Amino acid sequence: MLNPQDPKIIERYKTLPQPLKDALWAEETVDHIFDVGKEQKLTVGQMGELADVVGLVILGILKPEDFGSEVQRKLNLTADAIVSAINEKFFTPLREEILTTRTPLEAI
Repeated sequence: MLNPQDPKIIERYKTLPQPLKDALWAEETVDHIFDVGKEQKLTVGQMGELADVVGLVILGILKPEDFGSEVQRKLNLTADAIVSAINEKFFTPLREEILTTRTPLEAI
């Protein structure tokens, strides 16, 4: 699980553009993840895992192109519909900001 107290996560968060900082903690983000989870019949635990993976992309720790395979690995299911829904509802409006934050965590 993503630990918001991890010093590396805190440092990464500080470097994010404001739209990504806002998106990371927005109620709308939680709503999108919950809605997708509900539509895809995910358990609460799976929704938490999905939220973590979304957070890793926002933070620039996980490459956007690796999002689908990571969701599939974490949830242990075929994730095409989930990935498509998250991309459409959430990542598309933040695309430019997400693409500019890709720095390996070790570089911090």
